[in-house]
Amino acid sequence: MDSRSAWTQLLALGDQPDDEFDDDAAGRLVHLLQQRGESVVLEWTLPALTDPNPWRREAAAWVLGELGYEQGRPFGDQVMPALVRAARSESVADTRQEMVSAIGSAEDPAWVPELLSYADDDAPEVRETVARLLPGMFAGDDLSAEAVAALVTLTRDVDPGVRDWATFGLGVQSTIDDDVIRNALADRLEDDGGDTRFEAVLGLARRGDARALSALRHRLDDEQPTICLLDIEAAAELADPALLATLRRLAESWAADDVDDDPHSAALAYAIERSEPGTHLLAAAAQTALARDVNLDLVDIGWSITVVDDYPRTVLVIRRPDGSAYTAYGETRLWEHDTPTRFDADKQVALWTATVRGVAATDEPQ
Repeated sequence: MDSRSAWTQLLALGDQPDDEFDDDAAGRLVHLLQQRGESVVLEWTLPALTDPNPWRREAAAWVLGELGYEQGRPFGDQVMPALVRAARSESVADTRQEMVSAIGSAEDPAWVPELLSYADDDAPEVRETVARLLPGMFAGDDLSAEAVAALVTLTRDVDPGVRDWATFGLGVQSTIDDDVIRNALADRLEDDGGDTRFEAVLGLARRGDARALSALRHRLDDEQPTICLLDIEAAAELADPALLATLRRLAESWAADDVDDDPHSAALAYAIERSEPGTHLLAAAAQTALARDVNLDLVDIGWSITVVDDYPRTVLVIRRPDGSAYTAYGETRLWEHDTPTRFDADKQVALWTATVRGVAATDEPQ
C-alpha cells in the first residue's frame, strides 16, 4: 500500500460510527505512515491539524507524533511548533489528548514546559497523557524539579488512571529520592485505583523506605491476599529477611496449586533467594572484594570504583584519579538484577575493569 492510500484510508475510518471504529486498522495505518517517514506526509498532515473535522485533526496528530521515528524524527522543526499551536487551540478533549501525546512523544526535554502546561487540563485523559509521557521526555536523565512537582501533584488527582501513571512515573521510572517523593508514594499505599498501590510500594522499596516493608507484610499476610507481580518485585528489592516466612508460605501455597511455571512463581523464588539472611554477609564480602580487585587492576591509570551503601541498594561509583565521581556514567546498582549467591566475581571484575578503562580513555580533561 502506498502512503497516499494509507492516509486516505485512515481518514475514511472517521466516517464509521463510534461503536464500529476499527482501532487496530487505524493503528496499522498510522504505524505504516510513521515508519516510512516520508516528507510528503507533512503535506497532508500539517494542514489537517486545523481541519474542521475533529477526527482529521486527531489522525494528523497521531501520525505526526512519531513520524519518521526510524530516521530519528527528522521533521521535528516543522512538526513540533505546529502541534503546539494546534493543541493550544483544541477544544475537543479526545483530539487535544492526541495532540498532547504527540508532543510528549518527542522525548525531548526542550518540550517539557509545553507538556507540563497540560498537567492541570480539565480533561482527565489529557492529564493522564502528561503523567504517562513526562518521564520519557528526559531520555534517561533525571527528571527536572518541575517535572517531579507535577508528578507529585498528579499522584493526588481525582482520576484513578492519572494517579496510576503518575505514581508509576514517580516511583518506578524515576530513581530520584527525597522526602517529598517518598511521602507522595506513601500516600498511595492504600489507593484502590488500578496498580497504583502496587507501584507505590515498589517505588518505596527501591528507595529502602521502611513503609514499603510494613505495607508488604500487611498485604501478603492477609488470609486471601491479592498478589500483584509488583509486590513480589518490591519484596525482592527490599531483600529483607523479615519477609522470608511470608514469601515461603506463598511459595508452598502456589506449589500446591501447581502454578510453578508462571512469572509470579519465578519472581517469588528470586525474592526468596535475595531475602535469605546469609545473602547480606555474602554481598558485603563480594562487593568489598570486587572494589579491591578492580582497583588493583586499575592502579596503572589511577582510576577506581567505590562502593556506596549496602546490599541490596549497593551503588558502584567510578572515580577519576583526583577522586571526583565520573557522573556521566551514572551510579550503578550492583544488585539490581543479581543475587549474592549467583555472583560471578571474575566476570564482574573483568567487566568493571574494562568499563573504567573505557571511560578513562574518553574522559575530557577537567
